[in-house]
Amino acid sequence: MPTPPKKYNMVWTPFREGTLGGGRDGIVLRGPPGVVVKIPRRFQDDSEEKGYRDTPDVKYFEHERAMLELMQKRPPHPNIIQALMSADDGICYPYMQDNLELFLDRGVLASDDQASVWVAQIASAAAWLESMDLFHGDLRPPNIRQPRSCQDLRLWQHGA
Repeated sequence: MPTPPKKYNMVWTPFREGTLGGGRDGIVLRGPPGVVVKIPRRFQDDSEEKGYRDTPDVKYFEHERAMLELMQKRPPHPNIIQALMSADDGICYPYMQDNLELFLDRGVLASDDQASVWVAQIASAAAWLESMDLFHGDLRPPNIRQPRSCQDLRLWQHGA
């Protein structure tokens, strides 16, 4: 009796760098310098010709790619992180170390003026998405990035 093909319950990835985080939509890995790569959740599977099989959650990753495609048809919004590249195996984004959650966890208090600016930036980005009949769906501090060099906030993780 032939031996059945091996099946692995590990994430398949073309990248071997460190994992920075992950959620339902995919896994975020450190890419080339200054870049993170978000990949869909796939399992390694020797029985498949391509070497992996999709998990049921890949549909959310594909939804994010479709949103990015629609967003690229308009001039970019300054408070939404734009993808550098999008492909079936991953989406490349600029690397931003800080997010609003980390900022708040450090106990640093923003002034009322700065908080007002941030609220306006988030509302403007959400309105820009809604103008294309899109919505973010997961507006929470980890999905709001803050470049260390400035006080502007930017939304990312558009697949929700």
